[in-house]
Amino acid sequence: MAVAMAITWATLPGAVLATSIRLAGLWWFAALVPGSVAVIGTAGVFASWLGVPFGWGAPLLLALALGAFIEVGRLITRRRFTMQPMLGQWNVAAGVSAAAIGISAIVLAIQFGSSVDLTREFSQSYDGVFHLNAVAYVIDSGDASSFHLYRMTHLGDDNEFYPASWHAMAALVTETSYASIPTAANAVWWATSALGWIPGIALLSSLVVRDRAGIGGAIGAILGSATAAFPFLMLSWGTLYPTGLAYAILPFGVAIAITILTPWSRNSAGPVRWGIPVGWLVASCFAHPRSLFSFAALVFPLLVSWAWNATRRNWQDPRGRRRTITIGVVVLGVLAVITTAGVSYVWRTYDVANRPIADHLNGGPARASQTIPDAVAQALVLSPANAVAFPALLLAIAVLCGMSVALRDPRARWMVASWCIIVLLFALASGSDSDLAKLATGVWYKDQQRLLAILPAVAVPLATIGILRVGEIVSAPRARTFIVAATTALVAVTAWWSPAMSRELNAVRDTFALQPAGTPGVFVDEDEYEFLAKLNDHVPAGAIVAGNPWNGSAMSWAIGRRQALFPHLTGEWSPDALLVATSLDRARDDPAVCEAVHRLKITYMLDDPGMLWGNPAEAAAFHGISMAPASDVLREVARAGDTVLYRIAACDPSASED
Repeated sequence: MAVAMAITWATLPGAVLATSIRLAGLWWFAALVPGSVAVIGTAGVFASWLGVPFGWGAPLLLALALGAFIEVGRLITRRRFTMQPMLGQWNVAAGVSAAAIGISAIVLAIQFGSSVDLTREFSQSYDGVFHLNAVAYVIDSGDASSFHLYRMTHLGDDNEFYPASWHAMAALVTETSYASIPTAANAVWWATSALGWIPGIALLSSLVVRDRAGIGGAIGAILGSATAAFPFLMLSWGTLYPTGLAYAILPFGVAIAITILTPWSRNSAGPVRWGIPVGWLVASCFAHPRSLFSFAALVFPLLVSWAWNATRRNWQDPRGRRRTITIGVVVLGVLAVITTAGVSYVWRTYDVANRPIADHLNGGPARASQTIPDAVAQALVLSPANAVAFPALLLAIAVLCGMSVALRDPRARWMVASWCIIVLLFALASGSDSDLAKLATGVWYKDQQRLLAILPAVAVPLATIGILRVGEIVSAPRARTFIVAATTALVAVTAWWSPAMSRELNAVRDTFALQPAGTPGVFVDEDEYEFLAKLNDHVPAGAIVAGNPWNGSAMSWAIGRRQALFPHLTGEWSPDALLVATSLDRARDDPAVCEAVHRLKITYMLDDPGMLWGNPAEAAAFHGISMAPASDVLREVARAGDTVLYRIAACDPSASED
């Protein structure tokens, strides 16, 4: 049921918009998830602004209202719009591509399902704690606004923007399927990856190969599930659910840019120039706005190519030359403003005047982990996790073959430049700690994994070009089709079972696995999970549960559906919460502690000896809670193995000893 609801919410709002806009074929399929993300994110903001709880009605009503608005606009401007598709076609090629999308979606499901128990396992990672509890926050608060989500962990940040579309979609799946939040999160990840990334990369591949768009879309769809760097890398690293969602819809944005900027698709550029790009931009912001930097890196060569060609066409005509010079001056002015703003932002944000760049971005994910040549070699063989020895060899050869073909085609040469930009950024993040590397990759937090995950967005279309080139060794159409199909199957199958994919799926398995009780260094083990799943048997609705978040107690909200006092491992907490964190063990000696407990309305505390990353120094910030079981301030309520639920007896006069 959770999977069915995830498919519904990932596609239904977008289907309303795509049908109203008159998209067809691959364009229709690729627009479903971006449209749904845009609608759900916007509905969350509007519902909060109107003061109504967010639920299934908000995105459906907004989608229908937008669809009606588009239809009315079509009636008013009926001379400009027809019933013919604006972009794409419903034909045999679209059917073949749809079948390929279905195959890749099934492959993703098999790969994910073989690595994770989708009904109970969840991402036991630093970022996963925040994202799963944010889903619980949306459900319990009825607020899915991206301007309010940060309130969960940052007191006083009333209007801090944090993208909430992924969390809102998972909340909708939970509420409409009655599934647990971990199950809903797993279902949403698969639905957005299978129905967002796969159709998007298929569409992008079809546009890149142009005259063989039909078969190109099918090849791109198949290869979309064959790259270890995406979508699985964002599942094992972080886990970065919003970034993964934003990257899943990234190819659709690049496809829009191609349609607008390239001469061979000029006939479609007019109507798509406004509504569809704006919709994708809204979707990207509500998925994760930092993905727009990735989009800029991918399309920059395409933009330069378009500007160069436009200048050459117009330079011979005096009026065109003047217009080109004027546009050039305006563009340079805009770039100067953007550059000035960027330098000012870096100067203020990083306090460069008092603290050099070298003092920033020195944490674990940002530290160089290999040499720059090793990083380039890793990108060449499409191997994750600093492991050149684990390649997807045939897929890498197909990409290199595609690059050699694209270099000889002026209309596809920009893709090679895009590939080089992403590889350069990845190599700088992975292989250098210089100031230049930090400035160039700072918008990605100098995180090599975030950059490596972008590479398939350009590698898959290049591989598609390479495979089609292999088919040209014969002239007979039927033989060529057979060779292309056989080559695609061979490349895909070897990539699906490649060392690179196996390594990445093992990383996903390790990130999600529920380890046996007592396993050291584990966030939530099997005993604690079972206890949290039945927490409502012991803790009444509306109660808030204290605990050191590093020992898994933070998951009382996402798993046990009882709000955690500390729903993330770090945050900006209230003075009362900080007092409880550091002094709960002194509740009988310090009246201020119990006063804080009463104001926070907490009556229970959850304890477990296991902690994420073993016993990190950051966990010491909650030492008052960790030391409370050894004091006389608590009374045991229930336990499962070494997981214990306590009542804060020292602050509860009505509590009596058993």
